[in-house]
Amino acid sequence: MQAFQQEQFGPARKDLQAFLSKYPRSGLADNALYTIGECYFAEKKYQDSIESFQQLLDRYPSGNKVPNALLKQGNAFQQLGDTTAARILYERLVEKYPNSPQAQIAQKKLKGM
Repeated sequence: MQAFQQEQFGPARKDLQAFLSKYPRSGLADNALYTIGECYFAEKKYQDSIESFQQLLDRYPSGNKVPNALLKQGNAFQQLGDTTAARILYERLVEKYPNSPQAQIAQKKLKGM
């Protein structure tokens, strides 16, 4: 996490991937996977970011990072110019987590599209 906070996204991603390999059942595994997606997003590797967030959604569907992952996945699709996919994700986020701060952000993004 220190490397991530220092914006050393490549090394941070590698450390987090090593952590996931070593401790796949850790209570922090979903957070590690989310941060891997954040690293890819910060590096403008949007497709890799989308895939990391999808892994989180598939493996930890009831985890605490799901609303964040949906929002960031929508952002990544928007960066790639796929507004249809972004809209679907934002709408899903608003529908499933209507009272979350992420849903409020998604609603603003939907209005701006």
